[in-house]
Amino acid sequence: ATVVRVEEVDGAPLAFPDSCVGTDSHTTMISGLGVLGFGVGGIEAEAVLLGEPLFSPIPTIVGLRLTGRLPAGTTATDLVLTVTERLRAHGVVGAYVEAFGDGLATISLADRATIANMSPEFGATTTLFPIDEITLDYLRTTGRSDESVALVETYAKAQGLWRSAGAEPLYDAIVHIELGEVVPSLAGPRRPQDRVPLPNLGASFAAAYPDRFYDVGIAEQHAVAAATGIAMGGGRPVVAIYSTFLQRAWDQIVHDVCQNDQPVLIGVDRAGLVGEDGTSHQGMFTLTAHRQIPRLIIASPADEQQLRALVRTALAQEHPFTIHYPRDAAQGVPPRAPEPLPIGRSEVLAEGGDIVIAAFGPIVQRALTVAEHLRSSGLSVGVVNAIWAKPLDDALFRRLGRTAKLLVTLEESVVSGGFGGAVLESLAADEAAGGPPVSAHVLTVGIPAGSFVDHGSVGDLRALIGLDEAGIERQIRAAWEARPRP
Repeated sequence: ATVVRVEEVDGAPLAFPDSCVGTDSHTTMISGLGVLGFGVGGIEAEAVLLGEPLFSPIPTIVGLRLTGRLPAGTTATDLVLTVTERLRAHGVVGAYVEAFGDGLATISLADRATIANMSPEFGATTTLFPIDEITLDYLRTTGRSDESVALVETYAKAQGLWRSAGAEPLYDAIVHIELGEVVPSLAGPRRPQDRVPLPNLGASFAAAYPDRFYDVGIAEQHAVAAATGIAMGGGRPVVAIYSTFLQRAWDQIVHDVCQNDQPVLIGVDRAGLVGEDGTSHQGMFTLTAHRQIPRLIIASPADEQQLRALVRTALAQEHPFTIHYPRDAAQGVPPRAPEPLPIGRSEVLAEGGDIVIAAFGPIVQRALTVAEHLRSSGLSVGVVNAIWAKPLDDALFRRLGRTAKLLVTLEESVVSGGFGGAVLESLAADEAAGGPPVSAHVLTVGIPAGSFVDHGSVGDLRALIGLDEAGIERQIRAAWEARPRP
């Protein structure tokens, strides 16, 4: 799309807005670029191809006012589902929706196109976005010439198509969305255009699938035992319980789920530091305890998209499976199709010869930032997204134990017997079995053992026990300086 087209008319160049019609329902995506586009039937499309004009009654124009900024942790999906819900509630069937408002300055062109793409879902003919600096940036990024970009800017400003701060165009009706009020959501559970805020997910699923949802209150033991029965009957149960309260179901996990080797998926919610809920809610002991149980697979994702992949992985295999995930906000990673992951194979994000940081769970995001800081000091630093605490990627960690000078394990769990302990045990077992000597100095970083973590905000607690970025970097630099040298 050129956004603005130029053709010669009566011997003189004439500039006019670009437009697009197509027979595909995704045609409206182009409206995110400021090009009016919408779907038509085969007869209309054929007429346009033959050079005939396309006639349309003057439509109702509904303004979509966007103000503010999306909160941290919300994604384009959350915004799209909110827009769809609000416009369906207002009623925009057959209307043209036009986005405006100062909030557009924070909406990328990709997200604009995603909203425009949903026009058929909320019934509008199209959803047109204005031309602004974000539009021009996209044109430059995609290789448009300086002359064509300048033409788009000049034409849009001259014709009133340019988005100006504070502008309030006139519309037949206006739907206002404050971006700061958008909350993390999921689509469904039955229709993809429906939106379910995360706090309401359980109630929504229960209403849609009453024969597949069991709320047992705070009877964690009963939840796990019942899930085992469902699995033995051929079902695929998913049990979601706070990490700290899953301790109550220890007997059922050991004797019911794992001794019978049943494919129960346990979502270990609030794994790690929880914050203002108090000392009793810190999810700090479950990983260490679960590592002792035979047949139990233990995983933790780096981000929300890997979490989706781990759910697919769990449901594609036939053994007990736990996924540890924190209370933290999502990372805002763009959606990707979830595919099952190879069990027991970690992900090397960067190789390093001096220091390698192996992180279990979303704490890998802090590891990446710390690695960048260390590299600024001239160090060669690698990062591993462990994914698996059990089974451990023995081959990888045994290689790192003999190639890195300092191997750091990182987890938001009590450090004794956790992921770091698993790495140490693997190195020791291989060396005891006659493998080459381990040359790396190993530092295990996690929640200190021997005491409980008090009430406080997650940020304050991480800083207090050295699990924020500054604290992690400080511990690694100290270990690097203190490491044994040949």
